[in-house]
Amino acid sequence: MKRVTYDYYKSVFGGAVSEEEFASHVRAARDAICDVVNRSVRSVNASPEDGTDGEIARAICLEIDYLAKMKKSASPDGRGAVRESLGDYSVTYGSAGGVMRTFGVPVSPEAVLCLRRAGLFSRWV
Repeated sequence: MKRVTYDYYKSVFGGAVSEEEFASHVRAARDAICDVVNRSVRSVNASPEDGTDGEIARAICLEIDYLAKMKKSASPDGRGAVRESLGDYSVTYGSAGGVMRTFGVPVSPEAVLCLRRAGLFSRWV
């Protein structure tokens, strides 16, 4: 697969994270998505704009956005949840308990949907 570059992420996908954030998340996003579709990064050869690889590239971009969002809303325990309590009452916001993970990396529900629609979702079928 031609790697998802920041230029592709911004101009084709329309992503909103900075180049610095992109650089810090692209490898984990690519590895997570390739693990979910059970393919090696090297086994995908067409351009990201075409067919199957286009859907994988889109899923990688969705995963980059998701990881950036999770990092911004992460609690001190790194789980993306914020817990507040007052006496015996407590509430948790943004709990990632139901989110799928691959090797500890949370996988974007939007990326999963994108891959399922393309018939590429094989990890947890």
